[in-house]
Amino acid sequence: MSLILRDFHRANPLQMGLSKEEERSRFFRREPGEVFRHFLEEAARGKKLRLEKDLVALHDHRVSLEGADAGASAKIEGAYETAGLNPPELHEIAATLALPRKKVDEIFFLLLKRGSLVRINEGRVFHAAALEALKQRIWDYRRTSETIDIAAFKDLSGTSRKNAIPLLEYLDALQVTRRSGNRRLILPPPSARASGV
Repeated sequence: MSLILRDFHRANPLQMGLSKEEERSRFFRREPGEVFRHFLEEAARGKKLRLEKDLVALHDHRVSLEGADAGASAKIEGAYETAGLNPPELHEIAATLALPRKKVDEIFFLLLKRGSLVRINEGRVFHAAALEALKQRIWDYRRTSETIDIAAFKDLSGTSRKNAIPLLEYLDALQVTRRSGNRRLILPPPSARASGV
């Protein structure tokens, strides 16, 4: 497995690792899932492998961006951060970069894996900071009203209907809001729930 991973890292320096499912299908397809999980946990404890969510990598593998790749990463992330809740399409950003589209896609997926960018419903992608700021705005709004409709949400977020619906569904999934007919009930922030407010 180590040789496969080393070859993979060499061929794909911008990818954080191979999927666990791919590793299992190659090496442990006849074994029960518990055997594979035990192997991964032991290899991670022994600092041979590193596990990151659904990925497996060699323990010493780190993705580092340099030169044009680092510049492109900063531009892609910056474009999403600046756009806030009305994000650009990746092809629009790619057109401004002097890199092959395949390289732009690799950097984009790295930003998703690292959590700088977040993909929500309908494939919409937002900067993580914009989503965190939105949650705070919703909780601030709750001080004046415990419910919000789409029109008020669009005003609050400054986003279009195209983005408003996926964002509301995202907030529902995080239990920031809960759908109730045509409105959303705004749930208390986790800190308030913990203290029973």
